[in-house]
Amino acid sequence: MQKRLTWMLLMLMALVVFAGCSSDDDPVTPPTKTTFEVVAAAGTAYINGTGDYDYTIGSSLITAADLDNTFPKDGKASSIYTVIDIRLSGAYETSHIPGAYHSSNPELIEDIEAGTIPSDKPFVVACYSGQSAGHAVIALNLLGYPAKSLKFGMSSWHTSLSSSWNNATANSLDGDDTSADPTPELVNQPYPSPIGTDLKSSVMTMLDGNFKGIAYTGEGGLESHLDDENYFIINYFGEADYLGTGTRGTPGHIRGSCQFTPGSSLGLGELLNKLPSDENALVVVYCWTGQTSSQITAYLNMLGYNAKSLKNGANKLFYDDLNTGGWKWDGATVIDRPLELPTLVLN
Repeated sequence: MQKRLTWMLLMLMALVVFAGCSSDDDPVTPPTKTTFEVVAAAGTAYINGTGDYDYTIGSSLITAADLDNTFPKDGKASSIYTVIDIRLSGAYETSHIPGAYHSSNPELIEDIEAGTIPSDKPFVVACYSGQSAGHAVIALNLLGYPAKSLKFGMSSWHTSLSSSWNNATANSLDGDDTSADPTPELVNQPYPSPIGTDLKSSVMTMLDGNFKGIAYTGEGGLESHLDDENYFIINYFGEADYLGTGTRGTPGHIRGSCQFTPGSSLGLGELLNKLPSDENALVVVYCWTGQTSSQITAYLNMLGYNAKSLKNGANKLFYDDLNTGGWKWDGATVIDRPLELPTLVLN
């Protein structure tokens, strides 16, 4: 009897040890990330400059002068960048940067993957004013294609193409619209459903929808919706510029807008969960020129938010007051470099 009891105790101890060892050796399956978390993590790393990207949102613009410096003496094409022009085909065919390829936001990734546009060099994306190119640039960088946006677009390359900015600057804000209203207290909101099933499909679907922008004035403009509860306005400035105490000349901000600090406000664990996710709500993002807010808007659309970029940014709101050191449109900065024109065929 004693031997039998001893044998049973030994067997029980062996089972316990075996179970413990088996549990330690079993691989631990990490929790599955949702599509929202995947897209938000990629977007956060790019926007906040914490990821392994060749360019972040803070370094994703190139001036016309800097791009021109990469052209050899023959001027046929840049030796460092592949230029992609996403203006309408008629505008591209009339004149474009020498060596530039033509595409559009909806066709961009397909053209690159098909080899229609070579991907052996980083890209520079050019549009009319630098704003719709922002959607393309964040898409390319998130998919592993290093890309920059031509600052101020083709307006900065040649005087004949500058109307997109020459006709867009204004002083649309006055009175209470530029007062330093306190940012309202924000409450937690549910996250929306991303527009894709993974990062790439979210990027592709966003590009299919093309540039999402809203004017400040005019029919359907933001100005007529400042008291609309379904409009959530993000001021993508630093706090001092939001309050009108900064050095860039802003007298304040759009009435009712909420200040979101660039590079630290739109990631998971930051302020994403403060944005309205209802499909009837519109998130409007504005910055200095509309070029950065275009990229932010594209990111928010990928996540499933109904978002639009305020066209021309602060340059449309209080142009005369601005002293932004490169973020204020100045026609004098147009470099008037060569344009590639259609070949004339003589019969």
